Amino acid sequence: MFVAMVPFSTELTGDYGGLVTSNVIFHVNMLMIGPLLSASWFYAYRNGLMDAERDQYLRALKRNF
Repeated sequence: MFVAMVPFSTELTGDYGGLVTSNVIFHVNMLMIGPLLSASWFYAYRNGLMDAERDQYLRALKRNF
């Protein structure tokens, strides 16, 4: 849902960039994408849906954080 909202929040910020509300909507949208992507990775890893070895996954996770 938040990824699909990116064009809307971007256009809202472009049209009404001077307003605090449009900037808050944009930044909250971007903020929510990160944790949800991480949750998706954790779910895929714990349920055996990834081909990557555990050490490779943990190294990539530490590097990204």
